[in-house]
Amino acid sequence: MNSLRAVVFLCVTLALLVIIGKPLIDFFRQQSGRIPFVKLWQRTVIVMAIVAVLIVPSQLGIMGVGYAAFSVEPFSSTDHSYQLYQRLMMPALAYFLQFKDAVMFHLFSLVITGVCIFGIQLFFETRKSPLSLLEIVSLSTVCVVATQLQSPGYPESLVIVSALVVVTIPLNSFARIAVAIFALFVHESSVLLFGAIALLYFTKEEKQLYVAAVFLYALCWITSFGFDIEQLVAVRNVGGMGGIEWLLAHPLREVLGIVISYKVLWIILIIVIKHFPAELKSFLVLLLPGIIATAIAVDTTRLLALSFLPFLFAMEYSKRYNLLSSSRCVLLHILNIIIPSVYVGLNSGIVFFDGVYQLLYQGFFFK
Repeated sequence: MNSLRAVVFLCVTLALLVIIGKPLIDFFRQQSGRIPFVKLWQRTVIVMAIVAVLIVPSQLGIMGVGYAAFSVEPFSSTDHSYQLYQRLMMPALAYFLQFKDAVMFHLFSLVITGVCIFGIQLFFETRKSPLSLLEIVSLSTVCVVATQLQSPGYPESLVIVSALVVVTIPLNSFARIAVAIFALFVHESSVLLFGAIALLYFTKEEKQLYVAAVFLYALCWITSFGFDIEQLVAVRNVGGMGGIEWLLAHPLREVLGIVISYKVLWIILIIVIKHFPAELKSFLVLLLPGIIATAIAVDTTRLLALSFLPFLFAMEYSKRYNLLSSSRCVLLHILNIIIPSVYVGLNSGIVFFDGVYQLLYQGFFFK
C-alpha cells in the first residue's frame, strides 16, 4: 500500500508539473535573449551568501526536523502531529529527488530559498524594473526570505515560489490551476494566498475550478479527521491555546511582528498607495493572507511571508514611476538591511537567530 501511495502521488505530481512545465519552458526560451538568466542566478548565489552571514541557516526549524524525517519515508511515516501529512509535497519532492534525511533536506530547503530569490528578481525583470544588488539584499532580509534562513525546512517557501510563478510568468488556465493545486499539497495556508490571487487575477472559469479544487481538498482534509472539526482545530493549538487566544493575550506581539516582518518596505508601500489610491483595494486584498494566517496560528513573522506580493508590487511601482529619488532609495534599503530581521511569535515574542544580526543586537548594541 505504501508503494502504491508513492506511485499515485508521483503520477499526480508529474501530471501537475507537466501541465505547468510547458508554459515555463516556452517562457524561458522566448526570454533567453532579453532576460539575463545566468546573471540572475549568479546574483542569487551572491545574495544567499551575504544574507546567510546576517542570518546563518545553521539548523532546521522545529517543524523542519519533522518534515526532514518525513522525507526519508513520506508514505509510511507516522505523523503524530496530524499536520505534516497534509503538507506532503515538499518532503515527497525531497524523497523523489533523493534529498533525504536531515542534512539533505536542509540543503533542499536552501535550494528552494535560492529559487525564491531568483523568482523575486525575475518578477522585476519581466516588468522592466531590474533590481540592483543592494535592493535584492534588502528584499532578502524581510520575512519572505529571512524566515526561510531562520528556520529552514518549512514548506511556505515553496508556496511563495508557486505564487511568484503565477504572477510573473504567462500561464494558460490549466497551468494556473495546476500551480494552485500544487500549492495546496505544499501547505494548507496556500488557500489564503491563492484565494487572494484568484480574486484579483483569475478569470471567472479559473475561479470556479479553483473553488472546486479547494472544496475537494477541504472535504478530504475533514474526512481524514472523521469529520471531527474540534480535533482538526485542536491539533494546531500551541501550549493548549489556539491562535486567536494567543492573539488576544499578546496583541502587541502581533503588531510588532507585522511591522518588523517588512521593516522599511512599509514606507514604500505607503508612498505608493498615496500616489495610487485606486490600488489600495488590491493591496489590502493581497495583505490579508498573512494577516489572517497570523490570527489563526502563532508564527507571526513566518506566516506574514504570505503577504509579500503587495510589497513587491509597491516596490515595482516606485521604481517604474520614480516615486523616490535614487539617493532616498539607497538610504531606505541600507536602513532596511541594518534593521535586524528577527522572528516574532505570539507564543515566544522576539527571537534572534545565529548570525551578524544576533551578534550586533544581542552582543554589541544591547547586553
